[in-house]
Amino acid sequence: MCYPSLERTTRTASQPTTGTLGAAAAVQNAIKIACWPGWFKGRETVTADPSHRQDAGATVYDVLLTRVVGLDRALEAVHAAMGLWFASVTIWTATRRAPHISASLAANDFADLTDHLVMGQGRSAIRGVRNLFEHLVNILDFIELPALEQRFLDHRAVTEQVAAGLTFEVGRLEGVESKREATRLRNLKNDSRMPVSDALAEHGFRFKRDWTNQTLSDRATHHGLADDYELYRLTSAVLHGSSGGAIGTVFQVSQRDGPAVHRLGPALQLCPLAYLQGVSYFRKIVRAVRSIDNRNDLSARSEPILDALDRMDGLWTDYRRAILKLDAELLANAVPIPPLQTVLSVERDGHYSWWIWDLNTKRVARARYPPMTSQLRTAIELCQKRLASGFHRPAVIGSCR
Repeated sequence: MCYPSLERTTRTASQPTTGTLGAAAAVQNAIKIACWPGWFKGRETVTADPSHRQDAGATVYDVLLTRVVGLDRALEAVHAAMGLWFASVTIWTATRRAPHISASLAANDFADLTDHLVMGQGRSAIRGVRNLFEHLVNILDFIELPALEQRFLDHRAVTEQVAAGLTFEVGRLEGVESKREATRLRNLKNDSRMPVSDALAEHGFRFKRDWTNQTLSDRATHHGLADDYELYRLTSAVLHGSSGGAIGTVFQVSQRDGPAVHRLGPALQLCPLAYLQGVSYFRKIVRAVRSIDNRNDLSARSEPILDALDRMDGLWTDYRRAILKLDAELLANAVPIPPLQTVLSVERDGHYSWWIWDLNTKRVARARYPPMTSQLRTAIELCQKRLASGFHRPAVIGSCR
């Protein structure tokens, strides 16, 4: 059974917990990567179920705008109102620079969030929600304790000093460009040295790690956002790349530790939550900013953006249904067969051997024996008994029919 081209190929055979013994394979860790081919302009091409042929080859963006009636107009309203609101926010007086910066960052993060949502980019969207939550807590802090604004501003020098030490681009650039970048970093380091020294003397050495003197959890709880902090913890799992943060990307087909389907593409399952809470947090930010500065122009320009957010919020249920439906259409409903399979060959005399079967090349090679377990031993003995009794049909572990 061993072909010359694969004689030296040895692999550890997977312990067969499902699959067929004998002529078929015992598959344990099957993995499929569902790809979105044809990425262009940031929009992922998807292939829908045959029952939805009108969506075949369309982008996530196109599918959502087709299935969620009014979403395109709602987003246009948000972006139009955002521009007017942003213009008013960014001309605050210098006495309120901290909330000015937080509001500016929040506006940009929310604009990015809306783009991620219509493209189905759940991981990027949920990270945007995390940012909005932090901006909201910061602004609420500034409202209650304006003295915190200076701490917030002082921490800029700490970040600049960190940035000044990042010389990755200098090593890649050449000639004049490299010298210019090195000079820029050197000047940034020199300019931030004294402000950092003054800030540490004023606020203590721990200030170098974080501009606040309380945990985000305590600050959020103080502002009545304890439940929202739990969402922040979930976004941290996505941001930090933990196994629990693979929502919408890795799918368990059966048992918790069994075979999985891996997706290369947008994590659609994260989008509904990001949509719901992203709109909620930005709405709270707009209202909080209006309470800090009661100028007539800012108040007048806050109403259109709040109305647009309400309009967008009203489409959330339709958006959720549409994107979860698309997610289900793109998800395999069974473990796909991998190109390499483990085969256990049982002879009539009771002897057995393990092989690796390459479905692409139609070749096999001997494999090292896996660790023997009680389940595996029972299955092999059952096959041996059936062969000894003249039963030639391959046995299936689990059912042995």
